[in-house]
Amino acid sequence: MDTIAIDTIVFNRLVWATLAATILCLDRIVFQTMLSRPIVIAPIIGLILGNVLTGLFVGAVIELFWCNKAPLGTYLPPNDSIVAAVSTLTVIPMVQNMPRIHQEMIALCILFYLPLGFLGQKLEAQIARFNEGLSEKALKQIESTDGSFEPPTPTLPIMVYFLYTFSMITLPLIFGLIYIPPFYDALPQAAERALFYSYYALPLIGVAAVLTTTQHRKTLLYFSTVFLISVLTLEILRKT
Repeated sequence: MDTIAIDTIVFNRLVWATLAATILCLDRIVFQTMLSRPIVIAPIIGLILGNVLTGLFVGAVIELFWCNKAPLGTYLPPNDSIVAAVSTLTVIPMVQNMPRIHQEMIALCILFYLPLGFLGQKLEAQIARFNEGLSEKALKQIESTDGSFEPPTPTLPIMVYFLYTFSMITLPLIFGLIYIPPFYDALPQAAERALFYSYYALPLIGVAAVLTTTQHRKTLLYFSTVFLISVLTLEILRKT
């Protein structure tokens, strides 16, 4: 498994899904209607690529990881939208070619692309400074007495963010589709087994991150009780 097969249909779906993800990521700065959340982006990409359930799982895990990082005030959280988009775009073609390692590949892709969130956070800070520079330039022109005022182009910041998002999705996507399969082949069997268990551990880590954000004292007790009842019910149903 050195490479994966991408036919014309899959390639076209990847192109449309990449464009859809880039447009949805614009919601982070344009409309801010929560369409850029991982739990929204990943299933939409999965729908375009023909695997909604995998997209839903990837989006839910990444949503849980950074649900406590809200863009409040001047704080820019990690770009979880790009992580969800690239992870889903990469993992679905792979699991369609290699269904026997479905869980391992999902865990590997999520872990592989998580650093993109922090890289995107730093780049978005630079974009914010660029936009602030445009605003300061416009204010200086307004305050000038010579009457030379050129209104700034309102679409320029949007185009800059679009190109930034498109690059942050396409470049890691191409890199991942080329190098993740041979990287997985080079892993020892113990690492493959660890990825299998990580697939089930990642949601638990996300739930733990959510529980740390709550201020209600009995939340952990309620969650543990519901979890225990659910496990016992499933075990009873399995035996019957």
